[in-house]
Amino acid sequence: MIGRISCLLLFFAAPLAAAESTAVETSAAHMLADARDSRIIWNGIPGFTADLVVSLDGKTEQGEIDVAADGETKITGISLTEDRVVGRALDSLIAHRFRDETNELTEEATFDPKDPGTALGKLISQSGGAMASQSRVKDGVIHEVIRRSPSGSFTITVVSVYRNPAGKYLPQVFTISNWDADGNLTASGTVENRWKRIGDWDLPVSHTAIRTSDSGERKVVRVEFHNLQLKTK
Repeated sequence: MIGRISCLLLFFAAPLAAAESTAVETSAAHMLADARDSRIIWNGIPGFTADLVVSLDGKTEQGEIDVAADGETKITGISLTEDRVVGRALDSLIAHRFRDETNELTEEATFDPKDPGTALGKLISQSGGAMASQSRVKDGVIHEVIRRSPSGSFTITVVSVYRNPAGKYLPQVFTISNWDADGNLTASGTVENRWKRIGDWDLPVSHTAIRTSDSGERKVVRVEFHNLQLKTK
């Protein structure tokens, strides 16, 4: 009789354990999805224009920027945009505002069982995307993104966010750290982005970045947007 009861307990306990595991995995996926859905995106924006001021290590140039509805960007009057640091700044401000769900559809997200969690949230491991990634999410915000490749890894850590009237957010102050394949820190940087609500859209006002490499090279870049104008469809 005791043996029969034990078998019945095992029979019912196994599905329960599986259900609990699935619930945890779903929770991680939902937490990440909700945080992504809460970000400000530009899908549907009519495009905009602005007068542009770019400063890099003491040199300043002025020109114009034209951002199309699909994110295609045209810059005139500024040669500093050819510098990789400036190009990275504009990519962070503009290209990242257009959401591409291709990788998200094939991605699986689970909590890392070995991670105790930090003030930035519990570690979520993502697989199935274009690149091995991990994230930390807390209070509906992606506070940290870690991406790895055979050549090394980088981490983006969000310190503060900008929120629009609808409660959607964008990173405002964040750090970027790069490591080589052996785990040595090769570069680090601090970034501040400022945003402004124009009509129904949140557009960049300025971008300031200070980046230092392990060789001692230090770059300071600032991009300012003036006379921001939304296009008409």
